[in-house]
Amino acid sequence: MAEGIEAMGDGPKLSALFEEIWDVYQFIENCQEPLASDGVQGRLRIGIQKVELAIRMVNELELFSKNEDLEEVATNEIKYMILPALLGYLINQKTQEERINIVHKVKIFFNDYLKLIKSYKVVDVKIPETSESNGDVAPPGPSSGAMNLIKMAGNRQAKIKEFMERKEMERRLNELREHVEQEHMDEDLKRDYYTTLLKKWVIIAREELDAVSYEIPILEHREKLKQENKDATPTASDQEVKTKKQGFRPFILTKSMLQKEVFGLGYPSLPTYTLDEFFDQKVKDGTFKVSKSDQGPMSLQERTSNPEQAAKEDEEYDAEKERKIEEDDEDELKKAREMDEYKDDHRRGWGNRMNRL
Repeated sequence: MAEGIEAMGDGPKLSALFEEIWDVYQFIENCQEPLASDGVQGRLRIGIQKVELAIRMVNELELFSKNEDLEEVATNEIKYMILPALLGYLINQKTQEERINIVHKVKIFFNDYLKLIKSYKVVDVKIPETSESNGDVAPPGPSSGAMNLIKMAGNRQAKIKEFMERKEMERRLNELREHVEQEHMDEDLKRDYYTTLLKKWVIIAREELDAVSYEIPILEHREKLKQENKDATPTASDQEVKTKKQGFRPFILTKSMLQKEVFGLGYPSLPTYTLDEFFDQKVKDGTFKVSKSDQGPMSLQERTSNPEQAAKEDEEYDAEKERKIEEDDEDELKKAREMDEYKDDHRRGWGNRMNRL
C-alpha cells in the first residue's frame, strides 16, 4: 500500500500519525525534565492515545497477516510493525497509575511485538513464558546453586552480546537515517533501515520483558501482603461490635477501705474498689494517662507515709524558689512583696485570741 494510508472514514493519515508518535518517543527518550512531572506525563498520555489509534488503523486496514513474510510487506509499511513495542515502552513510563497494572500491560504489548516479529521471520526470537506468577518469591534450593551460577554466566554473556549488537545497530541507523529523510531514496537502503529498526526494538523488548519479569512477582507479593494486612486489621464497626459483645460488668465504688469491707460483705458477687484502687487500675490498663506533671505535690497522707520522698520534694521546691528569685522571676517577686506586706499588716500571734485582750 502507498505511504498515504488513511483509516476508514475521516481521520489522520497513518504515516503522519506515526511521525507524531515517533516525536513523542524521541521527546520521552531525551527529556531532561522529571518523568513524573505533569507536563511529561500529559504528553505521554497523548502519545499513548495516538499509538492506540494507529494500532486500530493498522488492524482495520489488515496490513499484517500471519501467513506472510517480511519480503511481502511494503517498505513504507514495515515501520508500523513496531507500534506494539512503542505502546509498551510509553506505558512503562507512566507514573500516575498503579505499577502492578502498568507492568502487566507492558508485558502483553512487548510479547505481541515479539510474536509479530517471529511470525514474519525478521529474527528467530524466543518468546518469554506468559504464565503469571502466583505472587510468591521463593529462593532457589541449595542443590540449584551451581546451575544458577551457570545460568547467570550465560545470561551475562548474552547481555554483553546484545549490548554490542544494539550499539552496532544504532551506528547503522544513524548512517541510514540521512538517506531515509531524502525524498528519493534507494528502496533497498530504506528497507535496510526499517529492518534494522525492527531488530533494535527486539533487543529493547527483551530487556524490558526481563526487567518486568523480576518486578511482577515482587509487586504481586507486596499486594498480597497489603491485602492480608487489610483483612487482619479490624474496622471501626468490628471494634464497636466487639465492645458491645463484651458488655459492662457492674462494680461498687467506695470512698474508703472501711466502706469496701462493708459493701463487700453485703454484695460478695460484685467487685468492690476504693477510689484509689479504681484510679490505680485505670492507670494500669491505660484508660487514664497520668504524667508526672499531672500528679502534683504529695498529699499529707503521702508525706506521712513516705517522709524521704517528702523531704526530697521540699528540697526541690526550695531550690526552684531560690532559682526564680535569683533570676528575678516576676511572679516569684510579686509573691514575696505580697507576703512582706501581709506580715507588716498581720503581726505574728494576732490570730483568734479567744476574746482576750
